[in-house]
Amino acid sequence: MFRIFKSVILVLVIVLLSLSIYSSSASQAACNNGACNGFTKDNAPIFTVQYTSLTTIYHEVIRGDYVANGTSLRNEPWDIITINGIPAGATIEKSFLVWAILNDTIVPSTIMVNGTLFNGVLAGTDIDYCWGADHSYVFYADVTSVVTGNGVYNVSGYPTGVADFSDPWGSFVLPFAEGASLIVIYSLPTEPLREIVVLIGDISTVGFPIGTPINATININYPIATPIEAKNTWIVADGQNNFLYDRALFEGVVVAGPGSSIRVDDAFPGLDHRTGASSHGALWDTLTIDVSDLVSPGDTSFIASIQMQNDCLGYVANIFSIKVETKTPAVVGGEIIESNGSIESFMSISITLVSLAIAITYSYSIYRKKH
Repeated sequence: MFRIFKSVILVLVIVLLSLSIYSSSASQAACNNGACNGFTKDNAPIFTVQYTSLTTIYHEVIRGDYVANGTSLRNEPWDIITINGIPAGATIEKSFLVWAILNDTIVPSTIMVNGTLFNGVLAGTDIDYCWGADHSYVFYADVTSVVTGNGVYNVSGYPTGVADFSDPWGSFVLPFAEGASLIVIYSLPTEPLREIVVLIGDISTVGFPIGTPINATININYPIATPIEAKNTWIVADGQNNFLYDRALFEGVVVAGPGSSIRVDDAFPGLDHRTGASSHGALWDTLTIDVSDLVSPGDTSFIASIQMQNDCLGYVANIFSIKVETKTPAVVGGEIIESNGSIESFMSISITLVSLAIAITYSYSIYRKKH
């Protein structure tokens, strides 16, 4: 009987160790293929997916809301972001700057807003957006200290290979600064209570078949108030006005691009501000849309998506706000999407089970010796 018991335990140990090793190696292998050298928007192949899912960096319920706007940065030493829509008397609760850089290797995460230097956090990396660099890098920084309200904010001090405001289709020196968006969250006692969720990451559409919806999952904790008031902002890198038919979706419904009444030809044609020259747009979009009609009172999660048809895009951030009731949270947590936590959890469980199996075997052998 004891020999059979030992054999079963031994098989269990071997299986668990094998699964642990396999999971670990599979996770590492998914991030090894990022080269995009020599390819263009017309012939870029599909690569092994290595994206960083959009993950929550801010999730709060306040009496207030947010505004967001962006600018191009390609081939520029600086550019400006104009913020409007903050009510008089509001208090700035939090401000984030998010930006993207294309390069063969990691670049410094420094950037300046109105002359103040900030060290950013690397939020995500993926293959580049068909410009011949090996990687895309998305950063964000808490810039609350310099944001005072509505106004014009100067962005500078980021890595760029060219700094003469030249056309991105005429000068090609890495690194390529794509663009930047400023997200400003404010409070005001007279405003409704709103739940605000900010997600940042880096998902290049190059890693997916054409037409595949690229998703960001938004989770909320508080009951939705009626009448429903909700809006969503898509921050997308590398949109161009010569590659049309890209779409923005919310809960699977097209809200911008072909099939909608907003930006009917292309949801992401590079419409953010740009000071320098450009043949085909600003390569950056900060698109905000009212999505109240797509929300139901009992909802606790939502899917915001982008869909590429002809362009190579980078889904770098998503912001959502919704009016909620002043009650106990309906759910707890649920703020991180598509992380690698499942693999890490499996590894932890596997190691625990292996240790338990070894302990049981050892304890039983001691028991047999004594009896």
